[in-house]
Amino acid sequence: MSRKILLVEDEAIIAMSEARMLEKHGFEVSTVHSGERAVKAAASDSDIALILMDIDLGKGIDGTEAAERILETRDLPVVFLSSHTEPAVVEKTEGITSYGYIVKNSGETVLIASIRMAFRLWESENKFRKAFEYTSVGMVLTSPSGELLQLNKAFASMLGYSQAEIYSVNFSELTHPADVEMSVNQMKMMLDGKVDRREFTKRYIRKNGDVVLTDINSMLLRDSEGKPIHFVTHVQDITESKRMQEALDRQREQYDLLLRSAPISILVVQDGKYVYSNPNAAELLGYSSSQELIGTPIQNTFADDSLQRIEERMEKVEAGCSNPAQEITILRKDGKTICCESTSIPITFDSSPATLVIGRDLSVQKQAEAALMESRDKIASILKAAPTGIGVVRGRKKRIIVEANEKLCRMTGYSREDLIGKPARILYPSQEDFEYVGSEKYRQINAQGSGSVETCWKKKDGTVIQVLLASSPIHPADISLGVTFTAMDITERSQAEKSREKYRLLFNYSNDAIFVHEIGENNLPSKNIEVNEQATTLLQYSREELLNMSAQSVLPESSAKAMHLHAQELMRKKHLTFETENIRKDGVIIPIEVSAYLYTEGKKKFVVSSVRDITKRKQAEKTLARKSTLLEEAQKIANLGSWEWDIVHDTWYFSEQWKKIHGVVTNDLDTSKLIKIAHSEDAPYIEKAFSEAKEKGIPYNIEHRIIRADNREVRYIKALGEVEFDQDTGRAVRMVGTAQDITESKRTQEALQKAFEQKDFLMRELNHRVKNNLSMVSSLISLKDSEIEADLSDLKHRIHAIQLVHEKLQHHTELDRIEVREYFQELLQTIFSFSTDRNVRIVNKIEELSIPTKTAISLGLIANEIATNAIKYGFTSEEAIFTVGLTEDKYNQFHILSLSNSGNPFPEDIDIENTETSGLKLISILVRQLEGTLELEKKPSPKFTIRFPVDPIRYF
Repeated sequence: MSRKILLVEDEAIIAMSEARMLEKHGFEVSTVHSGERAVKAAASDSDIALILMDIDLGKGIDGTEAAERILETRDLPVVFLSSHTEPAVVEKTEGITSYGYIVKNSGETVLIASIRMAFRLWESENKFRKAFEYTSVGMVLTSPSGELLQLNKAFASMLGYSQAEIYSVNFSELTHPADVEMSVNQMKMMLDGKVDRREFTKRYIRKNGDVVLTDINSMLLRDSEGKPIHFVTHVQDITESKRMQEALDRQREQYDLLLRSAPISILVVQDGKYVYSNPNAAELLGYSSSQELIGTPIQNTFADDSLQRIEERMEKVEAGCSNPAQEITILRKDGKTICCESTSIPITFDSSPATLVIGRDLSVQKQAEAALMESRDKIASILKAAPTGIGVVRGRKKRIIVEANEKLCRMTGYSREDLIGKPARILYPSQEDFEYVGSEKYRQINAQGSGSVETCWKKKDGTVIQVLLASSPIHPADISLGVTFTAMDITERSQAEKSREKYRLLFNYSNDAIFVHEIGENNLPSKNIEVNEQATTLLQYSREELLNMSAQSVLPESSAKAMHLHAQELMRKKHLTFETENIRKDGVIIPIEVSAYLYTEGKKKFVVSSVRDITKRKQAEKTLARKSTLLEEAQKIANLGSWEWDIVHDTWYFSEQWKKIHGVVTNDLDTSKLIKIAHSEDAPYIEKAFSEAKEKGIPYNIEHRIIRADNREVRYIKALGEVEFDQDTGRAVRMVGTAQDITESKRTQEALQKAFEQKDFLMRELNHRVKNNLSMVSSLISLKDSEIEADLSDLKHRIHAIQLVHEKLQHHTELDRIEVREYFQELLQTIFSFSTDRNVRIVNKIEELSIPTKTAISLGLIANEIATNAIKYGFTSEEAIFTVGLTEDKYNQFHILSLSNSGNPFPEDIDIENTETSGLKLISILVRQLEGTLELEKKPSPKFTIRFPVDPIRYF
């Protein structure tokens, strides 16, 4: 396993110290100074095996967010190293990873031990993770409260989800609703300590809605104190095996049902006895059940005259041949004989040769054949005596008349000789009528076996009559053999039906339910005598059921008394509209509106009631009331009032919350009174906005003050208003608006402004104190410098570089940026003032730029090291010149810092990127922290060029 550690630490010096410590113990270390760089490094370097993460990383994302981003794409152990000891910070890191939290300055022993422990924990968890993830059985880890902690791909795939998707689904939604309570009870048994493991069957719901049947093996893990940690559950999909078993059982049931329900006799004969019988066969042979028939010798079930043939047929079956259908006389148990048709086939039954016998009762068929012979004579007499015209035609095109009875002749005025052999066209007033009847009649015969149609016939004397024709083929399989038709003169009935049809259409196709009741002795409607289709739809009863019911039978008890009053009023007014309720067949009570009309026929009184379902109207009324209430509550919560002005009628409406905001209790307000409520200083401003809205259609959105009408308190108002215009005339017709009390918001804003001013003062005071503290540290170093031989001037210069930044911030308008030209000038003057043997001329080519304070500190430390190096090794006896420049490349968004000195060239044998000198190493580290690049020209004299981004992202 790789031992490479990614160290994330924004302070370059601390990072350098920690990296050396880790490398000393055999770890390979890669260092970055920001959360963003850590995310990139983790994504690009696959050798990284552990991340040691600081929490505070300056501007940009902090360590916790960086860890969360890394863990989204890579599974790595993350150990947090921070100076924070607050419980909230520690708990936050525990929610991200559980590989360790080390407090800074805990010591080398604690740090190394914690990292090694994290590596061991990672290796152990990695083994479990692979076993968990790659098993083909679904595995789920859930908390004692039922929350999904972890699940493998097999479980997600079983339910049709990806692993990312399924975590967003509530676990209870995955369980079939009927199994939720059972699942909870199984978990509760383990939580209560009754058992530690449960096995049961459970259904889940797949993403597409399908049901998955599973075998569950669940175990509850506890800690050393016996407290529940989490459930480990194995889930095995048994849906398919269960489905196959059910299909097999269903096929067996269907096979058995087919045999038991078959309308023919099915028997199995083996060794001369019946070994199987379906119910039809037992019934045919006169036995009470199939079981009673089984075991009976076959000779007992055939008449004597059929036994010889049966023996011959059985011998043929035993030889492996089937017997075709043949008429046989059977002998029932009660001694009666029946003519049947029998077919026998050789089969194997219970692994032994047997005979399958299929029988059909021919008794009905024989009776029908006898009856047919008898009916032929009857048909002839019926044709003669029938009250309707009857005839037969052949041929689909001309439809030649081949038979006609006496009634058909009298109806048409033709003799039988006039009709026989003639095309049926002789009976029609037009070719169009003739063709229509032919096509429609044969269409119906093809579709349903017979047909009927109304048409016109022209009698021999030219009179046209209305006729109802009904046709049926003599032989359904071959219409060419002829079609029998009957003809009925419906001329008078047709005229009467036209009148009734108008009434029927009005009655049946009314949008309202219609009931017709007869009035009883108590003046109440009695049984329904007629209802339309809408009535059956409304009450969900059939027409037959409603015609056996009365109006009272569908009334709830609460409406019975009111019905008596409505009936009395109807007797007086003859017409009444009222609202009541009905009970549907399913028990649901529906509100209805009834329009009742009283009429009299002879001595009887009747009521026609038109009933309309007003459920939706009632719901709409409730919804409107509820919305009105919600609006009032919403305005109350938001401290927002509304108003409306009907300009045409000059009427105003104000919501209760509007009146409460303005301290008004009356609705008697107009424009002049509204202006008086406004603060006198804001009234012109309000009038102008109001006028522009009304005259020009400009909506307004303003803030102003009011003086409450009840207590004269001054309040701040956020007011919005707009006007609606008539599209035809262009005149303003309506104006609406809102008013929100923002007094508390205004006061909060003023308090925030004061707090900001106090923060600005405190920040300047903090910079002052930091500067003084650094000055005191520098003084202490100077005291120590005088006591020892070592030169501590480098350290003092570094502290001064930081101190100078805080001094600039104390006097600068911005608290997070400083002017860099002046800063470098003062810094270099201070550094070179310590050089007593020469004067150094500073050439300042820095542009007028401001940079973030943290960037300034890093640049100051770099300048300090380079200037100090020039003092020690660079300057010669000639004039000492130190040049500094800083420019901004706006196109590429880079700053370019150059530092050079006159004198000796830089030694060729020193590689600044790989040096043991702490000062030069510090320069390289600080450049990387700035996300910059470093170039060094070693001769003729040293020149350092540093390029770094304008305001790096971590400083924002």
